[in-house]
Amino acid sequence: MENKQVSFFDLGYEHYMRMEYVEATRFFLKASVEHLSHYAQGWLGSCYESGLGVEKNLVIAKDLYKVARFWIRSDQSKMKHWLDERLQVLGKVPEVKECRKMVSGVGPVKVLKYKDATRAVIRFNKNEAVVTINHQTPFTDGFYIAEQRLANWTCDGVNRFYDGYTLETDYVNLKVLKSTGDTFRSTMDGKDCMLYFPRNLNLDHIYAQEQILSRVHELLFERAKVVIPKRLKEITDQLGHPEKECKIAKKGKRVMGRNYIKSNTIEINARCIQLPVESLDALLIHEIAHDFVPNHSPDFYIKMKELWGEEVYQLDRKLFQEDKWLYIRY
Repeated sequence: MENKQVSFFDLGYEHYMRMEYVEATRFFLKASVEHLSHYAQGWLGSCYESGLGVEKNLVIAKDLYKVARFWIRSDQSKMKHWLDERLQVLGKVPEVKECRKMVSGVGPVKVLKYKDATRAVIRFNKNEAVVTINHQTPFTDGFYIAEQRLANWTCDGVNRFYDGYTLETDYVNLKVLKSTGDTFRSTMDGKDCMLYFPRNLNLDHIYAQEQILSRVHELLFERAKVVIPKRLKEITDQLGHPEKECKIAKKGKRVMGRNYIKSNTIEINARCIQLPVESLDALLIHEIAHDFVPNHSPDFYIKMKELWGEEVYQLDRKLFQEDKWLYIRY
């Protein structure tokens, strides 16, 4: 006999009937986000209206009813008539385009609705994480998305930033410390990069983590501007190759490096300052080799070996994997 998979809505309904409201709201929410279940949105709205399993919030309840009502097209639907009734009861509750809430593991989150938004986008301001969603999506979906994406946020795949966080690589010794003041400040002395964060910054909140990350990126960018052009010149001098201009890209581009042959420029992403010495050399040799062979044909890799030996070819093969475990997230 074939087993029929039980939906999140069905699970939520079962818990609701057993008066297990916390579990019911959890499954109704998952049904709303992952299955776009408008019936789940209606039942979740009822939970918010009555404070069952969640803190009572009439603004969120009305929002859930309104979104569910928009998507239920059948004029004969019992659910439609029930939603119309609930919306009439909550008629005096204001309709808003933004909603705030404390989200566990994230901190303060604001959800904004925009008519033209096609997908959920998360950004950060000074005091909170901000999620932008489509105007026909419930606020609860936005809070859920923030929790799922950010609750396990790490700066380096293992840790969040904390007072005393350190990162030691061949080219960078980074330390993050609490300041005695109320502002960010940083210093760089050779490899030693120090970032001091404000003493009142709550590191449990994701927006605070993002503020630190943004300033760490700035430090790595400044360090990369010192190290990488210098190393590129040393390599071209050693090869007897014409000097290349070196530009450092802050972030955004997924490629580690690029050779703009027409302008005689090699561009390297700032995150590559985290690479070991030999791997950064392999990346620079890779880009120099494009002066001779502009593609990645077998001749290109033969040229790399001619320039720097067999080892650089093997290191180049590993660069893609190394880019995945670069310590500081970009």
